[in-house]
Amino acid sequence: SVTSIEAEKIAKGQFVKIYKRLPDLNDVNDNAAIKVMAYGLRQKAENRNLNSEKAGIKIFNNIFGSVPKTTEDWNTMQAITYSGATR
Repeated sequence: SVTSIEAEKIAKGQFVKIYKRLPDLNDVNDNAAIKVMAYGLRQKAENRNLNSEKAGIKIFNNIFGSVPKTTEDWNTMQAITYSGATR
């Protein structure tokens, strides 16, 4: 129930870099992307799709020039893969 204005600010910056637009926080998919990047929400093991994650890693690499390395990078990859946000 605790939120971090700073974490969400950073996530919004990442969102703009990925999706080339500002997030609409009233849109469930955009909001999900921000929350995943800001707070590191993860999929349960049984809900993971490794093929989708492989594609998410490729997209991350195309945008950022490397594969995910840090926790924040992996949170961003998860947002790309699972949030449903689009350009």
